[in-house]
Amino acid sequence: MCVCVSVCVVEFQFADDSAVCAHSEAKMQHIVDVFIEAYERLRLQLNIKKTKVLFQPAPGAPEAADPVIRVHDDPLECVTSFPYQGSHLASNTYIASELQHQTSAANCSFGKTSQEDLRLA
Repeated sequence: MCVCVSVCVVEFQFADDSAVCAHSEAKMQHIVDVFIEAYERLRLQLNIKKTKVLFQPAPGAPEAADPVIRVHDDPLECVTSFPYQGSHLASNTYIASELQHQTSAANCSFGKTSQEDLRLA
């Protein structure tokens, strides 16, 4: 017998960085509203300039307009890619852009190491 368990993760937090996930524009707006309410209760402020929206439609889903998520009356900026915790998230949901980013970062690091090693020799 096989038992399958599914878990829906809607929030990732690391230090003062957060990433939230939602399946609809309305749910994302609700999550942002809850964050804003919690921040206000703690007398914190959300930095609107650093807060971005990255829309990732399900693979094979038809094209859709970017969601409009607001903090109070200010719309948040929609982006097609976003660096988060060493990864490179992209709206196209393909792994190729992440692999390209990681490969480029490794090449850059290796190149710097090689140049420093040559100077020491």
